[in-house]
Amino acid sequence: MSYPPALTKRGSIALEISPERSPPPMSPRPRSSLTPGSSISSAQTVTSSPHQKYADAWTPDDATSDSMGLLGGNVKKSRRAHAPWWRIAIGGTLFLTGLAVGLEVTSRDTRHETLLEDTVDASANCNPYDQHGVLMVNETEPSENAWLPVGAPASCDHATDFFSLITKAQRDSDAPTLPAFAHNRTILMIGDSVDRGHIVDFCHFAHGALESITVGHELDIPYPPGEERPPKDLNNPFIVNGEWPDFEQSRPKVCHVGRYNLAIVSIFFYGFRPVDEFIVTREHYYPPAAAIDRFDHILLPLLEKTAARYNVPRIPHLVTISPTFWGLLRLSQEDDANREAAKGTGMDWDEAVKKYEPFRTMSKERMVLLEGRMREFLKHVAKAWRDPAMGLGEVQKRPKILWRALHHVKEHHEVPYTGVQAIDQIGRAVVSSLRREGRAAAGGHSTWGRWVRTWSGYASYAGEHPDETEARKAGLGERLKIDEWGSLMLGMEKYFRDDLHPMPLPGGYLWGNMVLQQLKMVVDEDPTE
Repeated sequence: MSYPPALTKRGSIALEISPERSPPPMSPRPRSSLTPGSSISSAQTVTSSPHQKYADAWTPDDATSDSMGLLGGNVKKSRRAHAPWWRIAIGGTLFLTGLAVGLEVTSRDTRHETLLEDTVDASANCNPYDQHGVLMVNETEPSENAWLPVGAPASCDHATDFFSLITKAQRDSDAPTLPAFAHNRTILMIGDSVDRGHIVDFCHFAHGALESITVGHELDIPYPPGEERPPKDLNNPFIVNGEWPDFEQSRPKVCHVGRYNLAIVSIFFYGFRPVDEFIVTREHYYPPAAAIDRFDHILLPLLEKTAARYNVPRIPHLVTISPTFWGLLRLSQEDDANREAAKGTGMDWDEAVKKYEPFRTMSKERMVLLEGRMREFLKHVAKAWRDPAMGLGEVQKRPKILWRALHHVKEHHEVPYTGVQAIDQIGRAVVSSLRREGRAAAGGHSTWGRWVRTWSGYASYAGEHPDETEARKAGLGERLKIDEWGSLMLGMEKYFRDDLHPMPLPGGYLWGNMVLQQLKMVVDEDPTE
């Protein structure tokens, strides 16, 4: 692979979680104080129609008119004369046309509702984290950090604290352990330093064993052919003795909770932009750079090795994916360099500052680029682990895929929150369209045809021809979902370690309980898993 020439300006933000980061100790303190009170009763249903009096007003005074004398001429005639036959014919034609259009609109509305994912779920498998609520925070007592649903159905009015159950079982052999959903499972994480923090916190709160897969580790994956060593002319100050940096914080992580034989595998990646000088000259970097390449050449082989070592399933039950903050950081670094370079072009400094303002609106070109690459990556992950012998009408059910929406950050010009919001909205749009695509394919050929006519004009489909068979097999209408951890953390910036990274409480504790809830729902939906 070729690498671009070096830039002179480097970033200052530390997208890290320090090795000394130590989550608070667990305590089995009960959470009775967090149990919601009595539920609010729903409003009574109004049975009488407020429009009845208007319907009555439309009843003619002479309901039994005989304008044509067919009843013998003794019935009082209506004051409203009947229309000529040709007017009746035209009216009938218009009526039938309107009826047909109305039925089509109703069909479209029903189909639209069917394809929407934002439906109320009052089932026993309801997710409390999908409900409106309040995040309870206690900086010293882990078990007092919980999502408290508000106005939720009875099946969703309480979020189980799985970590407290694990801790009690760890300290008391007679205490009940987690149900079967947590036993012999595999979870994959694809993200950045925020996700690395999540696996560190999870392993602590779940009393697991955490390993960093550095160079020479038995689970280490060789570099891709042709990239075993960095190019000699690569200006990376972290290269030592002609070897790629072995930076522990960007190397894969594996957490194994032995009591349940639960394994979590995490890989660090750099967003959806192609390789550039900013990435390859940092201590975090080792090849390959592109998201799909890292998935294929690092994550998949690492999972195979992990499954063999711990005897856990090689097909994961959950995959969590984050778009990461690295794309924004890379754009900000480009803006800084371009702003400095503008000095030599004679551009007015104020004009250069305005042109390369990091908080400016993301360009349409960048939005379309991100949208397309997010779609490409999610569809690539969805096809992994598929049985080549899968029949034409079969649907892949595993793994479930969670798109972890970015959380709001403090003001920082290298990761501007205007860009965070843009990436969040783009990612949500991609997930929504892929879910609709999957549901349209599952609905049959006619539903698929209507969906293609509706959505194929969107930017993310430019040059792409959606494949009905592939969409049906991928089953993303049911497999793909937004991980709303970032939304639940809104307003929690006080509990950040820096401008970007949440502390273990409440952030890490919340995320861990959320992912265990998702795992439970996966197993509950299919007890054979």
